[in-house]
Amino acid sequence: MISVLSSNISAIGYDAAAHHLYVRFHSGTTYRYSGVPSSIHSGLMNATSKDSYLTHCIKDRFPCSTSSLINVNHYDGWTV
Repeated sequence: MISVLSSNISAIGYDAAAHHLYVRFHSGTTYRYSGVPSSIHSGLMNATSKDSYLTHCIKDRFPCSTSSLINVNHYDGWTV
């Protein structure tokens, strides 16, 4: 997970092999979006407003699961 500057998002991770995007919010909840192409991940990481990009380009467009228990702290396959 990469820490990011955002009013709502605290960190973002991406598993390129599985096409999973992980978004952790300041609340501690982590969302896993499935089937996310690397171009969308890159767009999110480069967006001026990560919250806005998430809302317009990711949310409700990719299957999502959420949990405060998703443990992604020690995953070695992140794409930066």
